[in-house]
Amino acid sequence: MTDEEALAEVLEFLPHRKPFLFADRVDIDEKRIIGFRRFLPDEAFFAGHFPAIPSCPASSSSSRCSNAAAWACARWDRGRGHLLLAKVKEARFRRQGEAG
Repeated sequence: MTDEEALAEVLEFLPHRKPFLFADRVDIDEKRIIGFRRFLPDEAFFAGHFPAIPSCPASSSSSRCSNAAAWACARWDRGRGHLLLAKVKEARFRRQGEAG
């Protein structure tokens, strides 16, 4: 699947749009859901979030996770309801989010 096809599939199931769309592609199998987002160097938050060492805020990474979960639910539910994230109890990020 090309990047354009993956993004089109995400946009088909999510109401989110820029600047609140944090998943370019979502991969799903029987055990997990993985959301991907390629951050470009001109993303607004890189200018103000640790400008000397530009990094993606954890809140954006959390939003990517919730976008991926919402995509999976919407794909399964086919738009019959609305999913709202109410709580993040525990989260860990393996790497710093960077442009590229």
